[in-house]
Formats: sequence, C-alpha cells, structure tokens
Amino acid sequence: MKNKKRMNKKAVSLMISYVILIAIVVAMSIAVFTWLKIIANVEPVASCEEGTSIMVNDYSCEDSSFTLDLKNNGRFSVKGFILTVGDTEGRVPIDRLIPLIEERLDEDGFFVFETPLVPGKVPEAEKTVVFSNRKMKSDGTTEEFDINSIKNMRIQPFVIDKESLEKIVCEDAVIKQDVDCSVPAAAAPVIDDYIHYWPLDDNLHDSAGAHFTEVPGTIVGYEDGGVKLEKRDSAGSGGDSIRAPNTMDLSDESISISFWININSLEAGTFMNKKSRRKGFAVKGDSNGIGFWTKGGGGGGWLRCGINNFFDGWKHIIVTAENPGVKKIYVDKILCPDTLDVNGELNDESKPLFLGSRNLDGNVDEMKIWNRVLSQGEVESIFDGGRPSQ
Repeated sequence: MKNKKRMNKKAVSLMISYVILIAIVVAMSIAVFTWLKIIANVEPVASCEEGTSIMVNDYSCEDSSFTLDLKNNGRFSVKGFILTVGDTEGRVPIDRLIPLIEERLDEDGFFVFETPLVPGKVPEAEKTVVFSNRKMKSDGTTEEFDINSIKNMRIQPFVIDKESLEKIVCEDAVIKQDVDCSVPAAAAPVIDDYIHYWPLDDNLHDSAGAHFTEVPGTIVGYEDGGVKLEKRDSAGSGGDSIRAPNTMDLSDESISISFWININSLEAGTFMNKKSRRKGFAVKGDSNGIGFWTKGGGGGGWLRCGINNFFDGWKHIIVTAENPGVKKIYVDKILCPDTLDVNGELNDESKPLFLGSRNLDGNVDEMKIWNRVLSQGEVESIFDGGRPSQ
C-alpha cells in the first residue's frame, strides 16, 4: 500500500508539472502573438468601414530621421497608424520606428495624430510625420536604426469606434511600399574647366582655337577614334608630328594633361614636348613605361612610372605638376608610387607644343590641358567616363 501511495503522489506531481509547463507555453504564446500583432499587424483588430484610406504623397530620408507626407484619400477620418520598416527587400518589415515627438506614440505602439487626418480637399487632409532613427525593441527599450538601410515599409491606419472608443485597425487599407533610402552617389566633380581640349576624332581642332597643324612631311590619319601618328620608316625618314602654337594660354605654376594612347611601338624618346632646358614640360616613353619632365627633382627632372603591358590596347595617362610642389603620373586612374619636386616654370611661351615623334607609332585621343592640378577623384572620374569615341 505504501508503494501505491508513493506512485499516486508521483503521478499527481507529474501532472501538476505538465499543467504548469502548458500554462507557461500558453502565456508566452499570447505575449509573442500580441507583440507580433503590434509590430507586424499579423491580425487586425477588426475591419474599418469601406472607403477608409490614406496614401503616401512622399517620403524623405536623412541620417537621423524618416519623414512621411500622408494624405487622406478616403471618405472617413483616420486617427493614426502603425508604421513598420524593413532593411531587406521581399521580407515583411517588422521594425517599428519611434516618432520624433515620442508623445505621439501610445502604449500600444500606435502613432496617434494630434488631430484626426480628415478626408476632403482641406489642409487637414494632409499631414507630415517625422520618425527618428531609433526603433522599439521587444522588451520596450529602444536602439538605433540605420535610416539609410530602409528598403520597404508597411503602414496600417486605424480609426476609433464611436461607441466603444476602441481602436479599429483597417485590414483593407494597408500600404505596402518599397523605399530607397540609400545614400545617393556624390555628384561627379566638375572637370570641364580645361584650358585646351583636342578631341582628335577626325580633325586637329582645339576648343580654345589652338589647333594642331601638321609638321611638314607628316601625313595624319584617323583610326579607332583617335589621331594616328606613325614613326619614321625603315630608311630613317619621316615620323609624324603635329604642332600647336606657342600662343597657348598656359600657366607657369600648375598644369594637368590628360590623354588616351594606344601604342603599337615606341622607341625610347619624347613624344610630347613643350620645353627648353629650364622650363616647360615633356612626356616620353618606351616599352617599360612613361616619363614626365619638368625642371627640378633630380634625375634630370624626369619622373618615371613603369607600366605593365604598355603596348596592350588603350591606356589613359594623366600627368600633373605644381610649382612649387610635386609632379605626378596616373595610369588608368592609378597614381604611380613615385613623385618628384618641381622648381621651374611649367610653360615656355617661346615653344610650341609638339605631339608625336619619329619614335612613336600609335594613336592619341581626347587630349586636355588644365591650368590646375586635378584631384584623385577627378582623375578617377575622367578614366571611368571612358573615351567618348569608344
């Protein structure tokens, strides 16, 4: 008998444990369902009268705020709404932002208008609501939310029942809308303030009138969107070269030169030249890379930059110099690792600008000169824009 009593007591104890466990699970389920109903509107309280509707006129995103311009386009006044946002396309938004004026958020997580959003063509039919960059957590606390990450939103309006004064969430007036709060790309830097521009597509004309002309003996052609310059022949004669006048309006203190080049062959030597022994600039190259000269910096004033596969298709070259300052070379928007000091005037007014030589066989396109030093961002923008003739 004693063993039987012990077994009965044990059975009762197990039953009580199961009952307590079931009660805990039910309570947790109710709590979770209530929370989901608030933040995701899983099941609206009831249906509103047909014709209850609001719309989003516009929205705007700032680092610290999310603004909605709302309009009542229905037939009945709306007391407020529930807003949830999400940072993943295709998923139900569940993050509930806190209004900038926190008093407008009631204990159930509903945004409440100070005065109802009324229908009709009246000023009260439109309202602007600003939310902060903080969201409500399930434990009632808040945390920061990245406004720029918002990809979609869900707005569900509610009205107040006239008899019970309870909220009625409108299941047939839900707004589901994709949102783009990503930070817009920075505006492209202004780089059209060049002093001279030779497109070299089918003529030698310059935007400022300093047109290239053929040096006697030169036969200029055009190929693949650029001017074609040939080196001297096997007999040692010829070698195409074009010349711009020495009246070019260039600065002594700063310069940037941009051009595209496609080399078939290049023996060591200068192919761009506007210099004397003490001032001006020049560009030379060979199969291993390119050089840029201004007075100063040691090594005879030549800054070198090695280029892998220099003769393999079009390359974009930009050289810059500032006096006093340094000279730089960029190849396909990448800054070459070395720089050299500059300590001489960058323009020799007595010398014309020559392009081409007896050593160069290839094409040159889109040549521009600025009386200032281009920034890294401007260099990248020029290269990323590509050759217009491509």
